Amino acid sequence: MIMTEMRNTIIIIFISSVLFIQGCSGKEEFTNVFIEESSDGTKYKCVFKQKEINDMETKYSFILTKEPNPQNHSLHMEGKVQCMALCENSNLLVIAFIPLEPIYGPNPAGYTYLSSDYEVIFVNTDTLKESHRWKIKPKKKQNNEEEDLQRFDEIVLSDDGKKVVTYYWKDYKEVIIIWDVKTGKSIQEFKLPPDNPALRGVIHGVGITDIIISSDNKFVACAGAWSVKGKGSHDIEPGSFLYVWRIKDSKCFELRFEKTYYLRKLCFDTANKYIACHNGTTIMVFRIDNGKLIHSQNANYSVLKINWNKSKKAFQIKVKEQPDLFIAPSEL
Repeated sequence: MIMTEMRNTIIIIFISSVLFIQGCSGKEEFTNVFIEESSDGTKYKCVFKQKEINDMETKYSFILTKEPNPQNHSLHMEGKVQCMALCENSNLLVIAFIPLEPIYGPNPAGYTYLSSDYEVIFVNTDTLKESHRWKIKPKKKQNNEEEDLQRFDEIVLSDDGKKVVTYYWKDYKEVIIIWDVKTGKSIQEFKLPPDNPALRGVIHGVGITDIIISSDNKFVACAGAWSVKGKGSHDIEPGSFLYVWRIKDSKCFELRFEKTYYLRKLCFDTANKYIACHNGTTIMVFRIDNGKLIHSQNANYSVLKINWNKSKKAFQIKVKEQPDLFIAPSEL
């Protein structure tokens, strides 16, 4: 998912399916499909397959194609895909995945296993050729054991293609990291405050639901939700949150909404004064400097994306099978 102006031209679809192949072999195949669509209608489709070969080995592979002519552009690799993002301004696709490595020692059958490393590859959108990649290795603990692998739950590229923003769950905390695209080194980390309800008493359906970086790389934001046990044995108390950090000094404003489900579709205006989001029933616009809600509008329908329209100085809301909506903050 990309941000502000560039994010506004991108539709992200995630499809997950499980296919059970019946027969004497008892093999099982699991397929995930990641699709990103650019503003000109070009679709980038990444199909990941996980196939059980036997009791000792499972194959992981993916193929990246470009539509409407997938036969002319393709990229095949082995590994377990975690997430993918598109940056039109820099003609880059980024894919985070766990590669395969051969089993150590005598290995006549050529068995492989998932690596303890993590790889991020950058692909040219015109040719689908790999531009460059970097590896992330687990850090060593004091007892020399490796930490659990950083699993990227989502990844986004900055408009200029110079920074990558990711988040993952680590030690019961959501961690947002900004990375340098060229070096693969982490630049800055942001963590949810320890008193966030998503970090305690969790039952299901919690965590970060969207991340975004502003077009000038000055702000990063995340939205998410929690679901905790209520007073009754079967009661569920939902809530959602929104954080915006100023990158230069990590200054943050926080909003929490009781009994409100997932926030998503985050979008900055180009001046970084406002941020808009959608919670499934309502579109909301907030001031970044103080977190004040300046606009709220019912939108109980399928919102595809929110972008900032420069010419109209308004947030443009793409709605499924309906005309676009435009929301201009009253302060403008």
